[in-house]
Amino acid sequence: MPDTPASVLPNDRPYWAAFAALNLQPLEAVTVVRAFPTLQAAWIAGIGALQQAGLPAATAERIVQTRPQIAPQSLLPSLATAGITMHLLPDPTFPARLRHIPDPPIALFCRGQLRSEELGVAVVGTRRASDYGRQMAEQLAADLAAAGVTVVSGLALGIDTCAHTGATRARGRTVAVLGGGIDPPTLYPPSNARLAERIIAGGGAVVSEYLPGTPSMPYRFPLRNRIIAGWGLATVVVEAPMKSGAMITARLSLEYNREVFAVPGRATDPNAEGPNHLLARGAALACTARDIAESLGLTWEESPAAAMPETDANGHAVLDGLDEPRTLHELQQRTNLPPAALSSTVTLLEVAGHVRRLPSGKYFRVS
Repeated sequence: MPDTPASVLPNDRPYWAAFAALNLQPLEAVTVVRAFPTLQAAWIAGIGALQQAGLPAATAERIVQTRPQIAPQSLLPSLATAGITMHLLPDPTFPARLRHIPDPPIALFCRGQLRSEELGVAVVGTRRASDYGRQMAEQLAADLAAAGVTVVSGLALGIDTCAHTGATRARGRTVAVLGGGIDPPTLYPPSNARLAERIIAGGGAVVSEYLPGTPSMPYRFPLRNRIIAGWGLATVVVEAPMKSGAMITARLSLEYNREVFAVPGRATDPNAEGPNHLLARGAALACTARDIAESLGLTWEESPAAAMPETDANGHAVLDGLDEPRTLHELQQRTNLPPAALSSTVTLLEVAGHVRRLPSGKYFRVS
């Protein structure tokens, strides 16, 4: 944990925002926080003083050259106008576990509700998820959220989207950590703008260490992943190639002394290379949310959604047939139900929340 001030005086807060605007490397920003009595003092320091504080010469020069372009006193009013709150590393609202990693963000910008103390579990994986991966991510996240666990992910397409969707479907809390600005014009990917609003409306949060207007550049995603890894108790990798952001998150979780879980996959599936590699090297198996909760020492009570829903014989036949994602044609072959009866039954189960349709057109059982 960095040696940070116990609190930040109101007149110093604009300079914390200003240093966030410089987009320094995390350890460089922490170095500044530890070396100067206030960030206002750091803001007016010369190149020599910045280097003496421990910054590389190139970073010190960039700070001095860039800061005339930033007006610290204008940043907080702009955040307030955008409905964005700023939570600084010393603030009591800053996520407690995240504060203790070696390279925490010095500031988090948030839309929604931020909590200092909460049980968080990251659910991450590839953008190019299979039906199996989507189903597993959504179900694990829904069950964790229903049990009171905060689901943390990155709002990316694929597994991240399914994790957030599952948590919101269960009316639970989820936090999306972005690699760029959280303001609607900048939010990435733009196709998940509505999901971001659902997360906020459901009591969750969309957060970033970057000020509004900061684009989501590729090199920022690995930095974003350290926040996901450090936020909670553990990371669950659902599907991921060996070289992927999810595997970076898993590695960082281990470095931060967090638990790592993995969902097993087929040996021939490239998306299973990452999780199977983790399992072979001691990661915990994650087939159900209960596996995760019990391994973390959390009290687990079966949620009502996990019980067999009340339905008629046709409904039970459909649910029994959905031991894996299936199309209507595959389901008809498995259940032998007349097409009209099958279609109406699936529709009723979907409306009741017991069945969901994947983008591929296949259906899977939610409960």
